[in-house]
Amino acid sequence: MHYPLRFMARAFLAAAFVCALPAIAADPKQSAEDTYFDAYPTVPYPHEAQQKRISGIVIALIFIKDGQIADVTATGPDLLVSASIKWIKTRWKPKAGVTETIRAPIEFGIAHGVPLAAGKSGETDVFLARPVPPYPSGTNERGIVEVLIVVKDGKITQVKAQVGPESLANPAVKWIKEKWLPKPHANGSFLLPLLFKPPPPKPAASPAAPSSPGIVI
Repeated sequence: MHYPLRFMARAFLAAAFVCALPAIAADPKQSAEDTYFDAYPTVPYPHEAQQKRISGIVIALIFIKDGQIADVTATGPDLLVSASIKWIKTRWKPKAGVTETIRAPIEFGIAHGVPLAAGKSGETDVFLARPVPPYPSGTNERGIVEVLIVVKDGKITQVKAQVGPESLANPAVKWIKEKWLPKPHANGSFLLPLLFKPPPPKPAASPAAPSSPGIVI
């Protein structure tokens, strides 16, 4: 999904997230990287991260100048971040003459609604309970919702969706407000990416076998 807004702030973990960048996914079948890249091979899942059962979303910022990748920064689990940055710098090839800042969410081995612990003082240090938002009914959208959560003195003072379709964002915000429980006296601000995938379709019921005709004796 593309969010064609200009880059205005490099910090992801701030009390306010100013805007969203053009967003692309690592899978070329589901994205519009063709606008900016001649080559963008899928970032492989690091073996060490698989062994340690580390999953999540890496949010990469790719700074392109005159058709060259000038810098790549990212947030997310350390093992996934380092692998993503190295791969993008060495394997992704921007189109000639492109100057742009691209925001690329890259998912690694996660199901819908799984949150990414953001930064060194992640939300795991602030919340006693943070149940995963369920996939909302009445929609079939797939996407990433980024939610800004502000906690002050053990209370959630703000929950606001910064990026994502309303059909996914509004239920996620409502769920976090109602279900997440901060620790007493906790404080913190987080930008939390949540990935939502439609549940797999239920297998079609097998047609009932025709009943045998009755036999009159």
